[in-house]
Amino acid sequence: MLSTGLFLLYAIVAVIVLQLLSFARLSTLQSWVVVAVTAGAGATAFYFLNPGNDGFEATRLTKRAEYAAHALATVAPDKTILLFIGGSRTHFGLRRVKLEATLAAHKIKAAAIKLTVPGADHFQRLEMLRQFTRKVREAGTPMSQNFIALFEIQENYDTRPLTFWRVMNQAWSPEALQSAQIHNADVVLKSYLSSRQSYDLKTLVQFIGHLGANATGLGQLAPQIAKAKRTSEVGLREDPALDEQRPGGARRVRRAIKRFEEKLENIEAEPAAETNGWRNKFVAPLQLAALPRAPTAVIFFNVPSIKPADYRHARNSCATFSPDPCFYFGLNQWRDNPSFFEGGNWRDPGHMLEPLAEDWSEYFALELASPDGPIKGLAK
Repeated sequence: MLSTGLFLLYAIVAVIVLQLLSFARLSTLQSWVVVAVTAGAGATAFYFLNPGNDGFEATRLTKRAEYAAHALATVAPDKTILLFIGGSRTHFGLRRVKLEATLAAHKIKAAAIKLTVPGADHFQRLEMLRQFTRKVREAGTPMSQNFIALFEIQENYDTRPLTFWRVMNQAWSPEALQSAQIHNADVVLKSYLSSRQSYDLKTLVQFIGHLGANATGLGQLAPQIAKAKRTSEVGLREDPALDEQRPGGARRVRRAIKRFEEKLENIEAEPAAETNGWRNKFVAPLQLAALPRAPTAVIFFNVPSIKPADYRHARNSCATFSPDPCFYFGLNQWRDNPSFFEGGNWRDPGHMLEPLAEDWSEYFALELASPDGPIKGLAK
């Protein structure tokens, strides 16, 4: 790859310069000046000779974008495209086949494409969208069909701009480097400063460090190294078989369900900690602009969990997305569903297993296809 070749050339030149310095009779200050000039020249070469995301083809974000672009190319012209953008909850909880079959039963031909990666915050989803659109356009894929973009609502990501960095402790990962590029600095910093959530100085310093690494082109080397180490492609498969795994942390799930049941009547009445104003103001316009074409409709939705804060946040968020449709899957939909309170149907408090994921996907499809739904006019 171009980035790897440039780095190797840079490294060879640096070694030669350092070797020459060992023979030259220069003062310490003069030696440091030569090293600084060499580093600056290398940084300039990286920045101007290697524009774009050439070095990030090994990340999960780019791999998923490739997969989604390929899936889009196979969609029949008479089918509506449903592009889901989100994180792990949509990735693992949305059953594509079930949703498509339910819509088909209501005479709506649709193809669901999941542009989702577990753990991806809004800035990484933005980069994934840009990669997806670039690959769609490079392939010349026509998009004459109805095209609906569906964006996931999730309290953790919507109230904490740098969730991936602070909460998940994923600084210096290939995905963190990919999202912390110079062209994203403005939106990230504006979102960070406008959020009412408190963040420590370490997170901000890390982000600035990532910007510096990318400005020199060195940041693009990390995915190349990770490519050799990464053997698991979790997050890249179409429908990862989490249901083949046993629920993780059964005791934790049972405790969460118990607390959830105890608060069931008051959960939606309690105030939410913060709405997603920074997301609406700074990130959402860029995500919409990054789509391959203007969508027929934009929909926001939340994925069920057994975390009370998720419901309070989703309820408040839906009020801010008007006039775009927002599907709030509240507690009324689940009070009469016994499987919702069975620990074996949850991998953890935020991720559904079978049969709950199938039930929710069917319910979601029925809501989409309802007489008042946003795709009611698409039935054939």
